[in-house]
Amino acid sequence: MSEYKISMSQYKHLVVRKVDGDEVYNEIKKQIENGDSVVIDFDGIDTMTTFFAKQVFGKLYIELGQEKFSHYIKFEKRNMTDDIDLVLRIGIAGAISQL
Repeated sequence: MSEYKISMSQYKHLVVRKVDGDEVYNEIKKQIENGDSVVIDFDGIDTMTTFFAKQVFGKLYIELGQEKFSHYIKFEKRNMTDDIDLVLRIGIAGAISQL
């Protein structure tokens, strides 16, 4: 298993648009299907909406389950602000709550 890194800064300093969420989701999903783990780097990201977090990471969490999600998806914590971390957790929790 190799490691694939996605730099969220390629979507500017705001990750909020549905079209970007679709792109990120599809890229992560493709890498996981190839057997790769994915590292998400939030360096340079000022804002992420809970909608975006739910659309991408919440959806993946539900599809993969907690164990596979934790195995295949890693977050680069040293570049993640407390606000981004909170929004990420809220987005995943929001997706889970709709089950």
